[in-house]
Amino acid sequence: AISVMNFNIREAVVSTQSTGAPVPMNFGRESLGSPVHDTLVLKLRDDKELCASPFVLSCNSPVIAYLTVDLMQTSIDVDDFSEDAVKCFIDAAYSGTLELLTKDNFRDLNKMVHVFDVKWMMEGCRDFFGEIVEGLTGSVETIDVTSYVIDEALYVQKTRKDDGFINLVIDKINEVFDEEETSSLLSEKYSKRMGMLEAYELDFIYIITCTNSVIISKFIVAHLPNLREGLDANTKYLLERMNENNDSSAFTESVDDMFQRLLEVEGLTAEDMKMIILLQQKRFNSLKDHHTGVTNALINNYAEKINIILGLHCSIPCRHSWDHCCRKYLDELKKLKETVISSKN
Repeated sequence: AISVMNFNIREAVVSTQSTGAPVPMNFGRESLGSPVHDTLVLKLRDDKELCASPFVLSCNSPVIAYLTVDLMQTSIDVDDFSEDAVKCFIDAAYSGTLELLTKDNFRDLNKMVHVFDVKWMMEGCRDFFGEIVEGLTGSVETIDVTSYVIDEALYVQKTRKDDGFINLVIDKINEVFDEEETSSLLSEKYSKRMGMLEAYELDFIYIITCTNSVIISKFIVAHLPNLREGLDANTKYLLERMNENNDSSAFTESVDDMFQRLLEVEGLTAEDMKMIILLQQKRFNSLKDHHTGVTNALINNYAEKINIILGLHCSIPCRHSWDHCCRKYLDELKKLKETVISSKN
Protein backbone atom coordinates (compact mmCIF):
# COMPACT_ATOMS: atom_id res chain seq x y z
CA ALA A 1 0.00 0.00 0.00
CA ILE A 2 1.10 3.55 -0.70
CA SER A 3 1.41 5.82 2.28
CA VAL A 4 -0.74 8.91 1.88
CA MET A 5 2.04 10.98 3.43
CA ASN A 6 4.53 9.80 0.81
CA PHE A 7 2.21 9.95 -2.22
CA ASN A 8 3.39 12.56 -4.74
CA ILE A 9 0.46 13.80 -6.83
CA ARG A 10 2.83 15.86 -9.00
CA GLU A 11 4.72 12.73 -10.09
CA ALA A 12 1.44 10.95 -10.79
CA VAL A 13 0.21 13.83 -12.96
CA VAL A 14 3.48 14.14 -14.86
CA SER A 15 3.44 10.39 -15.44
CA THR A 16 -0.08 10.34 -16.87
CA GLN A 17 0.57 13.40 -19.05
CA SER A 18 3.93 12.26 -20.42
CA THR A 19 2.92 8.71 -21.29
CA GLY A 20 -0.46 9.58 -22.73
CA ALA A 21 -2.04 7.18 -20.24
CA PRO A 22 -4.22 6.54 -18.44
CA VAL A 23 -6.38 9.54 -19.40
CA PRO A 24 -8.98 9.37 -20.63
CA MET A 25 -9.87 6.55 -18.29
CA ASN A 26 -12.70 5.42 -16.08
CA PHE A 27 -11.92 6.53 -12.54
CA GLY A 28 -15.45 5.52 -11.60
CA ARG A 29 -18.51 7.75 -11.50
CA GLU A 30 -19.43 6.06 -8.23
CA SER A 31 -16.65 8.06 -6.60
CA LEU A 32 -18.40 11.33 -7.37
CA GLY A 33 -19.85 12.96 -4.30
CA SER A 34 -17.46 11.26 -1.87
CA PRO A 35 -16.71 13.60 1.05
CA VAL A 36 -13.37 11.85 1.43
CA HIS A 37 -12.12 12.14 -2.15
CA ASP A 38 -13.94 15.18 -3.53
CA THR A 39 -12.10 17.93 -1.69
CA LEU A 40 -11.72 20.42 -4.53
CA VAL A 41 -14.51 23.00 -4.63
CA LEU A 42 -15.58 24.33 -8.03
CA LYS A 43 -17.38 27.63 -7.55
CA LEU A 44 -20.24 28.18 -9.99
CA ARG A 45 -22.50 31.12 -10.71
CA ASP A 46 -25.08 32.24 -8.18
CA ASP A 47 -22.94 31.00 -5.26
CA LYS A 48 -23.43 27.36 -6.24
CA GLU A 49 -20.66 24.81 -5.72
CA LEU A 50 -19.65 21.40 -7.02
CA CYS A 51 -16.98 19.19 -5.50
CA ALA A 52 -14.58 16.80 -7.21
CA SER A 53 -11.35 14.95 -6.60
CA PRO A 54 -8.29 17.14 -7.19
CA PHE A 55 -6.38 14.01 -8.21
CA VAL A 56 -8.88 12.93 -10.87
CA LEU A 57 -9.16 16.43 -12.33
CA SER A 58 -5.38 16.94 -12.18
CA CYS A 59 -4.77 13.73 -14.10
CA ASN A 60 -6.88 15.22 -16.90
CA SER A 61 -5.78 18.84 -16.66
CA PRO A 62 -2.23 20.17 -16.18
CA VAL A 63 -3.76 23.54 -15.36
CA ILE A 64 -5.75 22.12 -12.46
CA ALA A 65 -2.66 20.18 -11.40
CA TYR A 66 -0.74 23.45 -11.22
CA LEU A 67 -3.49 25.20 -9.29
CA THR A 68 -3.94 22.44 -6.74
CA VAL A 69 -0.35 21.18 -6.36
CA ASP A 70 1.89 24.18 -6.98
CA LEU A 71 -0.47 26.86 -5.70
CA MET A 72 -2.24 24.56 -3.23
CA GLN A 73 -5.69 25.92 -4.07
CA THR A 74 -8.62 24.09 -2.54
CA SER A 75 -11.17 25.87 -4.76
CA ILE A 76 -11.36 27.09 -8.33
CA ASP A 77 -13.73 29.69 -9.79
CA VAL A 78 -15.58 28.29 -12.79
CA ASP A 79 -18.34 30.89 -13.00
CA ASP A 80 -17.44 31.64 -16.64
CA PHE A 81 -19.11 28.37 -17.59
CA SER A 82 -22.63 27.02 -17.23
CA GLU A 83 -23.40 24.54 -14.46
CA ASP A 84 -24.34 21.94 -17.05
CA ALA A 85 -20.96 22.31 -18.78
CA VAL A 86 -19.06 22.00 -15.48
CA LYS A 87 -21.00 18.86 -14.59
CA CYS A 88 -20.18 17.43 -18.02
CA PHE A 89 -16.51 18.29 -17.50
CA ILE A 90 -16.37 16.56 -14.12
CA ASP A 91 -18.27 13.52 -15.36
CA ALA A 92 -15.94 13.21 -18.35
CA ALA A 93 -12.87 13.44 -16.13
CA TYR A 94 -14.20 10.61 -13.94
CA SER A 95 -15.65 8.38 -16.67
CA GLY A 96 -13.27 9.00 -19.54
CA THR A 97 -16.21 9.71 -21.87
CA LEU A 98 -18.19 12.71 -23.05
CA GLU A 99 -21.59 11.09 -22.65
CA LEU A 100 -23.14 14.23 -21.16
CA LEU A 101 -22.02 16.50 -24.03
CA THR A 102 -24.99 18.08 -25.83
CA LYS A 103 -25.60 20.92 -28.28
CA ASP A 104 -26.76 23.03 -25.33
CA ASN A 105 -23.58 22.71 -23.26
CA PHE A 106 -21.12 22.36 -26.16
CA ARG A 107 -20.03 26.00 -26.29
CA ASP A 108 -19.17 26.31 -22.61
CA LEU A 109 -17.61 22.87 -22.38
CA ASN A 110 -15.44 23.52 -25.42
CA LYS A 111 -14.36 26.78 -23.86
CA MET A 112 -13.69 25.10 -20.51
CA VAL A 113 -11.54 22.28 -21.90
CA HIS A 114 -9.35 24.84 -23.63
CA VAL A 115 -9.02 26.93 -20.48
CA PHE A 116 -7.95 23.85 -18.48
CA ASP A 117 -5.98 22.34 -21.38
CA VAL A 118 -7.65 18.92 -21.50
CA LYS A 119 -6.42 17.60 -24.84
CA TRP A 120 -8.59 14.51 -25.13
CA MET A 121 -11.74 16.49 -24.36
CA MET A 122 -10.75 19.04 -27.02
CA GLU A 123 -10.61 16.22 -29.55
CA GLY A 124 -13.94 14.91 -28.30
CA CYS A 125 -15.56 18.32 -28.78
CA ARG A 126 -14.18 18.56 -32.31
CA ASP A 127 -15.51 15.10 -33.13
CA PHE A 128 -18.92 15.94 -31.64
CA PHE A 129 -19.14 19.13 -33.70
CA GLY A 130 -17.90 17.38 -36.82
CA GLU A 131 -20.62 14.74 -36.58
CA ILE A 132 -23.31 17.44 -36.41
CA VAL A 133 -21.86 19.22 -39.45
CA GLU A 134 -21.62 15.96 -41.38
CA GLY A 135 -25.36 15.44 -40.84
CA LEU A 136 -26.31 18.61 -42.73
CA THR A 137 -28.26 17.93 -45.91
CA GLY A 138 -29.34 21.35 -47.17
CA SER A 139 -33.01 20.48 -46.65
CA VAL A 140 -35.46 22.65 -44.72
CA GLU A 141 -35.34 20.16 -41.84
CA THR A 142 -31.67 20.95 -41.16
CA ILE A 143 -31.87 24.76 -41.39
CA ASP A 144 -32.03 25.14 -37.59
CA VAL A 145 -29.07 22.81 -37.16
CA THR A 146 -27.17 24.69 -39.85
CA SER A 147 -27.84 27.95 -38.04
CA TYR A 148 -26.58 26.35 -34.82
CA VAL A 149 -23.27 25.14 -36.26
CA ILE A 150 -22.70 28.52 -37.93
CA ASP A 151 -23.17 30.32 -34.61
CA GLU A 152 -20.89 27.93 -32.72
CA ALA A 153 -18.19 27.97 -35.39
CA LEU A 154 -18.21 31.78 -35.59
CA TYR A 155 -18.00 31.96 -31.78
CA VAL A 156 -14.90 29.74 -31.81
CA GLN A 157 -13.42 31.82 -34.61
CA LYS A 158 -14.05 35.07 -32.73
CA THR A 159 -12.95 33.97 -29.25
CA ARG A 160 -10.14 31.54 -30.09
CA LYS A 161 -9.03 32.84 -33.50
CA ASP A 162 -9.51 29.28 -34.72
CA ASP A 163 -10.80 28.92 -38.30
CA GLY A 164 -11.02 25.13 -38.20
CA PHE A 165 -14.68 24.89 -37.19
CA ILE A 166 -15.94 27.58 -39.56
CA ASN A 167 -13.99 26.14 -42.50
CA LEU A 168 -15.61 22.78 -41.80
CA VAL A 169 -19.06 24.40 -41.87
CA ILE A 170 -18.35 26.40 -45.04
CA ASP A 171 -17.09 23.33 -46.89
CA LYS A 172 -20.19 21.33 -45.93
CA ILE A 173 -22.65 24.09 -46.84
CA ASN A 174 -20.99 24.57 -50.20
CA GLU A 175 -21.19 20.82 -50.72
CA VAL A 176 -24.87 20.25 -49.95
CA PHE A 177 -26.62 23.64 -50.37
CA ASP A 178 -27.57 24.95 -53.78
CA GLU A 179 -27.68 28.66 -54.65
CA GLU A 180 -31.34 29.09 -53.67
CA GLU A 181 -30.91 27.27 -50.35
CA THR A 182 -27.87 29.36 -49.46
CA SER A 183 -29.77 32.56 -50.30
CA SER A 184 -32.72 31.48 -48.14
CA LEU A 185 -30.44 30.51 -45.25
CA LEU A 186 -28.63 33.85 -45.23
CA SER A 187 -31.80 35.90 -45.63
CA GLU A 188 -33.63 34.08 -42.85
CA LYS A 189 -30.69 34.18 -40.46
CA TYR A 190 -29.17 37.59 -41.04
CA SER A 191 -31.16 40.01 -43.21
CA LYS A 192 -33.35 41.47 -40.43
CA ARG A 193 -30.38 42.26 -38.22
CA MET A 194 -27.70 42.88 -40.80
CA GLY A 195 -27.13 46.38 -39.51
CA MET A 196 -25.97 44.91 -36.19
CA LEU A 197 -23.67 42.21 -37.56
CA GLU A 198 -19.98 42.30 -36.75
CA ALA A 199 -17.22 42.23 -39.35
CA TYR A 200 -16.43 38.54 -38.86
CA GLU A 201 -20.08 37.67 -39.54
CA LEU A 202 -20.12 39.78 -42.70
CA ASP A 203 -16.93 38.10 -43.88
CA PHE A 204 -18.59 34.74 -43.31
CA ILE A 205 -21.56 35.81 -45.45
CA TYR A 206 -19.17 36.85 -48.19
CA ILE A 207 -17.17 33.61 -48.03
CA ILE A 208 -20.18 31.29 -47.77
CA THR A 209 -21.49 32.60 -51.07
CA CYS A 210 -18.28 31.50 -52.83
CA THR A 211 -18.10 35.15 -53.95
CA ASN A 212 -21.27 34.58 -55.97
CA SER A 213 -22.64 38.04 -56.73
CA VAL A 214 -26.17 36.71 -57.29
CA ILE A 215 -26.44 35.29 -53.75
CA ILE A 216 -24.92 38.40 -52.17
CA SER A 217 -27.21 40.70 -54.16
CA LYS A 218 -30.31 38.74 -53.10
CA PHE A 219 -29.20 38.93 -49.48
CA ILE A 220 -28.67 42.69 -49.69
CA VAL A 221 -32.07 43.17 -51.37
CA ALA A 222 -33.75 41.21 -48.55
CA HIS A 223 -32.20 43.66 -46.07
CA LEU A 224 -33.07 46.89 -47.90
CA PRO A 225 -36.67 47.20 -46.52
CA ASN A 226 -35.13 47.58 -43.05
CA LEU A 227 -33.27 50.75 -44.04
CA ARG A 228 -34.82 54.11 -43.28
CA GLU A 229 -31.86 56.50 -43.24
CA GLY A 230 -29.82 55.64 -46.28
CA LEU A 231 -27.29 52.83 -46.57
CA ASP A 232 -25.91 51.50 -43.30
CA ALA A 233 -22.25 50.66 -42.78
CA ASN A 234 -22.75 46.91 -43.19
CA THR A 235 -24.59 47.26 -46.49
CA LYS A 236 -21.76 49.43 -47.78
CA TYR A 237 -19.22 46.89 -46.55
CA LEU A 238 -20.89 44.01 -48.41
CA LEU A 239 -21.28 46.11 -51.54
CA GLU A 240 -17.57 46.86 -51.49
CA ARG A 241 -16.68 43.20 -50.90
CA MET A 242 -19.08 42.21 -53.64
CA ASN A 243 -17.42 44.65 -55.99
CA GLU A 244 -14.14 42.78 -55.49
CA ASN A 245 -15.65 39.97 -57.54
CA ASN A 246 -14.66 39.85 -61.15
CA ASP A 247 -16.78 36.93 -62.21
CA SER A 248 -19.60 36.48 -64.68
CA SER A 249 -22.22 36.36 -61.88
CA ALA A 250 -21.77 40.12 -61.50
CA PHE A 251 -23.59 40.63 -64.80
CA THR A 252 -27.00 39.16 -64.10
CA GLU A 253 -30.53 40.47 -63.68
CA SER A 254 -30.37 39.84 -59.91
CA VAL A 255 -27.42 42.18 -59.56
CA ASP A 256 -29.02 44.73 -61.87
CA ASP A 257 -32.16 44.58 -59.74
CA MET A 258 -30.15 45.16 -56.58
CA PHE A 259 -28.53 48.31 -57.93
CA GLN A 260 -31.91 49.62 -59.03
CA ARG A 261 -33.44 48.92 -55.61
CA LEU A 262 -30.53 50.57 -53.83
CA LEU A 263 -31.64 53.91 -55.27
CA GLU A 264 -35.12 53.37 -53.83
CA VAL A 265 -33.89 53.17 -50.23
CA GLU A 266 -35.33 55.91 -48.02
CA GLY A 267 -33.04 58.72 -46.89
CA LEU A 268 -30.19 58.15 -49.34
CA THR A 269 -27.48 60.76 -49.07
CA ALA A 270 -25.51 62.15 -51.99
CA GLU A 271 -22.56 60.07 -50.79
CA ASP A 272 -24.70 56.93 -50.82
CA MET A 273 -25.76 57.53 -54.39
CA LYS A 274 -22.27 58.42 -55.47
CA MET A 275 -21.05 55.13 -54.01
CA ILE A 276 -23.75 53.20 -55.87
CA ILE A 277 -22.91 54.63 -59.27
CA LEU A 278 -19.15 54.37 -58.73
CA LEU A 279 -19.56 50.69 -57.88
CA GLN A 280 -21.64 50.27 -61.00
CA GLN A 281 -18.99 52.05 -63.03
CA LYS A 282 -16.29 49.69 -61.79
CA ARG A 283 -18.54 46.70 -62.36
CA PHE A 284 -19.14 47.52 -65.98
CA ASN A 285 -15.53 48.48 -66.61
CA SER A 286 -14.75 44.81 -66.02
CA LEU A 287 -17.14 43.72 -68.78
CA LYS A 288 -14.32 43.59 -71.30
CA ASP A 289 -12.66 40.90 -69.16
CA HIS A 290 -15.64 38.62 -69.80
CA HIS A 291 -16.89 39.71 -73.22
CA THR A 292 -14.16 39.67 -75.84
CA GLY A 293 -16.49 41.30 -78.36
CA VAL A 294 -16.22 44.63 -76.54
CA THR A 295 -14.27 47.07 -78.66
CA ASN A 296 -12.03 49.85 -77.44
CA ALA A 297 -14.29 52.35 -79.17
CA LEU A 298 -17.30 51.05 -77.22
CA ILE A 299 -15.45 51.20 -73.91
CA ASN A 300 -14.13 54.69 -74.64
CA ASN A 301 -17.61 55.86 -75.59
CA TYR A 302 -18.96 54.39 -72.36
CA ALA A 303 -16.25 56.02 -70.27
CA GLU A 304 -16.94 59.38 -71.87
CA LYS A 305 -20.64 59.15 -71.04
CA ILE A 306 -19.93 58.13 -67.44
CA ASN A 307 -17.46 60.96 -66.90
CA ILE A 308 -20.00 63.46 -68.17
CA ILE A 309 -22.68 62.13 -65.82
CA LEU A 310 -20.36 61.96 -62.83
CA GLY A 311 -19.07 65.44 -63.54
CA LEU A 312 -22.56 66.83 -63.12
CA HIS A 313 -22.31 66.11 -59.39
CA CYS A 314 -20.04 69.08 -58.84
CA SER A 315 -22.67 71.53 -60.03
CA ILE A 316 -25.81 69.85 -58.67
CA PRO A 317 -27.22 71.90 -55.75
CA CYS A 318 -30.12 69.66 -54.79
CA ARG A 319 -30.93 66.05 -54.05
CA HIS A 320 -33.57 65.81 -56.78
CA SER A 321 -31.12 66.63 -59.57
CA TRP A 322 -28.55 64.22 -58.17
CA ASP A 323 -31.16 61.47 -57.93
CA HIS A 324 -32.14 62.13 -61.55
CA CYS A 325 -28.47 61.97 -62.52
CA CYS A 326 -28.11 58.57 -60.86
CA ARG A 327 -31.14 57.16 -62.61
CA LYS A 328 -29.93 58.47 -65.93
CA TYR A 329 -26.62 56.80 -65.24
CA LEU A 330 -28.29 53.46 -64.56
CA ASP A 331 -30.22 53.73 -67.81
CA GLU A 332 -26.92 54.25 -69.62
CA LEU A 333 -25.45 51.19 -67.90
CA LYS A 334 -28.39 49.07 -68.97
CA LYS A 335 -28.03 50.17 -72.57
CA LEU A 336 -24.30 49.55 -72.44
CA LYS A 337 -24.77 46.05 -71.09
CA GLU A 338 -27.22 45.19 -73.87
CA THR A 339 -24.78 46.58 -76.44
CA VAL A 340 -21.86 44.62 -74.96
CA ILE A 341 -23.74 41.36 -74.92
CA SER A 342 -24.97 41.94 -78.47
CA SER A 343 -21.44 42.67 -79.66
CA LYS A 344 -20.26 39.40 -78.16
CA ASN A 345 -23.00 37.42 -79.85
